[in-house]
Amino acid sequence: MATGYRSWILRAAMSGKRRDMGLGGYPDVTLAGAKEAARISRVKIKAGVDPIQEALDARSKTAADNATKQTFKQCAEAYFAFKETEWLNVKHAGLWRTTLSTYAFPVIGELIVSDVKQSHIMAILNTYG
Repeated sequence: MATGYRSWILRAAMSGKRRDMGLGGYPDVTLAGAKEAARISRVKIKAGVDPIQEALDARSKTAADNATKQTFKQCAEAYFAFKETEWLNVKHAGLWRTTLSTYAFPVIGELIVSDVKQSHIMAILNTYG
């Protein structure tokens, strides 16, 4: 099926293997822009840097940084949504939600995950344990 979409590709050898690297789609990336991106990538390859792996690492770091900007409650809700299909019964899922809603959310629910400290966890355990 033809979509009419075209993109610029750099074919280069990295670590003895031929790799295709996307440089962007036409018309968003012009020929001049694609040539410049290819030149920069070739310089990196000659320096021993894999530009594809570099881009994947940058994307992974951005995702990790964004995850640490979420609150504990947001992360817990995302976890529930991801795992609830694996739980054997509805009651098990409800127990998880009720336990965190009762004990953890009042103390750390609105804290950014990276700001949760051992002292917060100890406060939850000492209060309700």
